Amino acid sequence: MKKTTCKTFLAWLSRQIDSSPSPENLPPSFREHVHSCARCRSTLRWDDRLKTHAHDIRNLILPESVTALRPAARKNTAVRKPSAPLHRIKVPRLATVLILTLIISTGLSYVYYRHLQRRSLLNAFIQTAIATHRQVQRDRHYDFRTDDPARLETWINQRVEYEFNLPRTPDSIKKPYTLEGTRILSFHGHSTVYIGYQMNNRLISLLAIPSIWVKPRGNRVARIGTIDFYIMNSGPYRIITWSHQSMTYVQISPIQIKDEKSC
Repeated sequence: MKKTTCKTFLAWLSRQIDSSPSPENLPPSFREHVHSCARCRSTLRWDDRLKTHAHDIRNLILPESVTALRPAARKNTAVRKPSAPLHRIKVPRLATVLILTLIISTGLSYVYYRHLQRRSLLNAFIQTAIATHRQVQRDRHYDFRTDDPARLETWINQRVEYEFNLPRTPDSIKKPYTLEGTRILSFHGHSTVYIGYQMNNRLISLLAIPSIWVKPRGNRVARIGTIDFYIMNSGPYRIITWSHQSMTYVQISPIQIKDEKSC
């Protein structure tokens, strides 16, 4: 049976218009995925809250006094008192304002939560890249050693649930680095690819994960071609994040290496 991915589950969840099923009532393949994926469990909870708010709003009932005014407004328009229309207009407008306020505040809260979640995930991903970089610096251990990009891609794609393509320097440009090897890591239950390079006797580390799980960001942007590289410094390291072909990359290199070379 084909393994369920986050992309498949989120696409299915977006089609559940009226309600979000509890983890126990999910189809078996989705239930197993949600049990092992913290990100999808969190998304399922927030989706359920939003749909609960929407259900409450649809079932909102105006006070009986307001409802009773509506037939009278249609039948006795010629003899109604001057003050009556004011009540019939103000109360429904107040209810509409309250409903819109609730919808907007709920939507903004969800958007802000998702922003914080994405930022937190990227920070955690960067810390994972730094920790792995330090470990490889110490032991130079790889799950698979090769300097052949094609062999490396084949080995990786047999072990991850998505298609991985190694970022390459154009053939017309002299490569200032050599490929060392790769590791397969786990980040929040998702397979993550680590690549080690050697440049000027220094280790450069690259960590890759599908962009649906982590988005790049940084303090400074360098554009090369159509790709924006987000650059920041952390202690002795220069950290570069970018996204390309549905993948997010984090590169860790010594701060002495110039941005253009490390990109």
